[in-house]
Amino acid sequence: MDRSEIKHLAGTHTDLLLDIGSTLLASGATSERINRNVQRIGSQLGYDVDIFFDYTGLIITIQLKSDPTIYATRHKKLSKHHANFNILKDISLLSWKVKEDNLEVPEIEEALEEIKTEPTYSRWQILIAVGLACFALCFTAGGNLKSAGIAGLAGFAGMYVRQELEKRGYLSMIVIMGASFVSSMIASADAIFKIGDKPEITAATCVLYLIPGVQMINSVIDLIEGYYPMALARGVFSSYIILWIAVGITLSIMFIGLSNF
Repeated sequence: MDRSEIKHLAGTHTDLLLDIGSTLLASGATSERINRNVQRIGSQLGYDVDIFFDYTGLIITIQLKSDPTIYATRHKKLSKHHANFNILKDISLLSWKVKEDNLEVPEIEEALEEIKTEPTYSRWQILIAVGLACFALCFTAGGNLKSAGIAGLAGFAGMYVRQELEKRGYLSMIVIMGASFVSSMIASADAIFKIGDKPEITAATCVLYLIPGVQMINSVIDLIEGYYPMALARGVFSSYIILWIAVGITLSIMFIGLSNF
């Protein structure tokens, strides 16, 4: 194999590693997890791997261990982040399988494609799970069954609105604010009609599904592990989401005219 063919092959391998890394990032992996998995596979293929992390994408540079003058750099931009722990688990297992069984590149690509195309939860499963989660949180926080029922209904309806707005391509701030507004409007029935004894708990727990818990946790983990730019980016994103949740709740309170909600 001549030098030009080796360079072309390095570029192909870089694309594969970038696809793995970006899939992990979009699925809610921490920076160190991405680094470990990509480094493990890259090392088995014969490369030193360097990754530049950015919240909206990744830059990967590989360098052939046997000839450091042969290298390749690729960048990929992400459009959305959706936590999927099954993908994180499966890619981690794949990285160890590559190392232990010495898988060839076509086998890695085939396995990765299977992981990416695995069926996920249906829309209605997500809606029901969100409603039950809001119900349980409200009840656990001290609300009665009626208040918990309202919180569950509010979470269900708000998640439906979120899905519809995302499907139509609205900006994230509109999506979050709209979902928060709808959930808060429904939760306000607890205060207006005095259904439960603690309507403030209903209002606080009905927006559970909007809290960016994965990003907040990953921000702290990245900070501890020394990935400061990613920690900052994830922290700012989490604050941004919480801001628009608050805006949606505030607008609903103003719209209804409650002073003690």
